[in-house]
Amino acid sequence: MGRSPLATLVVVIGLVAFARIAAAHDVRGEVLFLDIGEHVVGIEVQVPAHQLELARRAPFADDAALAAYVTTWVGGTARDGRPFTPSVRRLALQHVGDGEVVDIQLDLAAPPGATARWFELRDDLVLQRVQTDTVYVFVRRDVQTGITGDDGEHPELAGYLHYQQRTLAIDRSAGRWTTAFGAVFRLGMRHIAEGTDHLLFLLVLLLPAPLLAARGRWSGRRTSREALRATLVIATAFTLGHSLTLAIGATFGAIVPARIVEVLVAASILVSAAHAWRPLFPGRETWIAAGFGLVHGLAFASALAGFGLDRPSLVLGVLGFNLGVEAMQLIVLLVALPALVLLARRVPYALLRRAGAAGAAIAATWWIIERLR
Repeated sequence: MGRSPLATLVVVIGLVAFARIAAAHDVRGEVLFLDIGEHVVGIEVQVPAHQLELARRAPFADDAALAAYVTTWVGGTARDGRPFTPSVRRLALQHVGDGEVVDIQLDLAAPPGATARWFELRDDLVLQRVQTDTVYVFVRRDVQTGITGDDGEHPELAGYLHYQQRTLAIDRSAGRWTTAFGAVFRLGMRHIAEGTDHLLFLLVLLLPAPLLAARGRWSGRRTSREALRATLVIATAFTLGHSLTLAIGATFGAIVPARIVEVLVAASILVSAAHAWRPLFPGRETWIAAGFGLVHGLAFASALAGFGLDRPSLVLGVLGFNLGVEAMQLIVLLVALPALVLLARRVPYALLRRAGAAGAAIAATWWIIERLR
């Protein structure tokens, strides 16, 4: 049976009107990320600002009222029905694309005797009033199942919350500490292997290792045993330095702005390159390496952001990551040092050393300029 022209016109007008209504209302939902520890769950919620304002019937304001609202409508429940204790860490309004998003960060602490590896999640920030809202829930970090939250690692989709399903059971009980240790160990190794600045710093430190300093110049050669001993002492000092600030940074968060840390790391390469060209601090390399280690440890700590949720996760993260860093550093030393000792005896090593120092200095200077912009 054919449709009359009038009926067709009504349908077309209705579709156009619906399209305009949909275009006028951003239907994107919330995105919720979980960082799961042993006793604490870190949560980051990103919710379109207009949806939160519609649900609260109030504009955004980083105040006690919004914090109370968040702890009322976001929560978790243990297997025995006891609630997790929420605490808000951050409330911020961010511009994303052509809209605004409220970024909410909070922690859920498991009740005494309960674990955070199984809980029932609830997020009614918007759902309690806006029935069309959808919450996409991802596990961003759970080291016991091998998810470290490293750059380039995609979060694992855990499920959805919508008006017909207001809670979601999060079951991470299959995780193992052995898996967690292996994951953070590999993360530490990869941080050195893929970290151009850290790797370049190590190589520049090794350039003068086969040499002896006299009267302000590199003028003599060490034996293989002496070169190895000197390198191990310097590497140990560097390890002690970065281990200290790595533990502090992972425990208390960023204690120095990331931009400043990146500049200081580049500066450490520049100073080491100058020392490789001409000895600046002969006999004091151990102390300089320890000082530079403190700086590099602050940079390493950024890779463990979020591991300080609770003590077991923090201890495992710092220990495994640090051992991974040391393992990769040892590999670099074992490969590079014998080659440098051999080259120092068979080629014009002064030319090679200065070329390497100059290249490192140029790269470090460029990084400093780029990071100060």
